[in-house]
Amino acid sequence: MPHRKPFIAGLGSGIVLASLLLQLIRASGAEQAPVPAGIGPDAWKAEAARQGYRVLTESELEAVKKQAAAQERAKIAAETAAPEPSPAADSAVAVQSAPAETPAPSPSLPPGTVRIPGGALAQQAAEALAEAGVIERPEDLVEALRKQYKTTKIRAGTYTFKPGTSIEAIVQAITSD
Repeated sequence: MPHRKPFIAGLGSGIVLASLLLQLIRASGAEQAPVPAGIGPDAWKAEAARQGYRVLTESELEAVKKQAAAQERAKIAAETAAPEPSPAADSAVAVQSAPAETPAPSPSLPPGTVRIPGGALAQQAAEALAEAGVIERPEDLVEALRKQYKTTKIRAGTYTFKPGTSIEAIVQAITSD
């Protein structure tokens, strides 16, 4: 630790000196370098094109900003829409349909089939799977979801699991990456 003191002291002194220098520059009134005479908008556009850039007018810039904002909104809307469930790599899992209303299985669902509603919490999904007879202990699934940081990535849908499906396969099936 003693060999670091000179380094830290030098670093601190350098920061102080740099801030003083910046204050002196600001106080001198030096804002920007003046534009050389004879360089007009056409020259700037030509130089930008030569270097692979494009100079935009303010209206073009606003149009680009609006287009980027629209693309970002569309991307967010696509991400927040209920994703289509995809079959997991494990053949013991089958995804049947889109989001459902209740987390618990209804009497009309076959054994091993569970509906997970949109916005379901890890505990709710685990309890629905336990009620459907897919898992024995909801705590095991909740813990696996926590360890993989997937408690908020549960996808809505109707899932069918074969007897003996592993917790890992269930986590992979009901969560998004």
